[in-house]
Amino acid sequence: MATQQAEATQGSAAPSTEAFLLAAKIKPGQADALREAVDANAKNIEDPTGSLAQVGTVHFVRIAILNDDTFLFASHFDGDIEPYLDDFYTVTLGGLGFDAVLRYCEDWPGPNDREGFIEFWKSHRVPDILTYAHYPGVTCKEIEKALRIRTNLEAVLEDFQ
Repeated sequence: MATQQAEATQGSAAPSTEAFLLAAKIKPGQADALREAVDANAKNIEDPTGSLAQVGTVHFVRIAILNDDTFLFASHFDGDIEPYLDDFYTVTLGGLGFDAVLRYCEDWPGPNDREGFIEFWKSHRVPDILTYAHYPGVTCKEIEKALRIRTNLEAVLEDFQ
């Protein structure tokens, strides 16, 4: 179980959700290689059983390239940033999943440096000036539970028709 998921179930404090935006300078001439790496990993990224799903707290991820020189990664997740980044490092096997893409960005420490991995993410984080969440504080775990309840309720209601 991912760190965030475990922490989200402990304590009585209301769950929190957080937004994260990373902007990193792409190494000169590497934008096309970065696009190819994202394309090559898209199936793994979108896989409902893939590494991001294993983190268990990620609501969404968006990846973009601005002007062929800036890589953008945006996400919304449950909990605090420290366990989130630790989960990213752990679940992607030492950052190997992110290394396939981020190796084309300046300052990337590589996949085998946990402290460097986390520092890269923190130092390239863009501060929010506004974040909107339609369901603030509703965790992925709670959303999954609500969807299971709805499916089960619909099945029961169909039996009565």
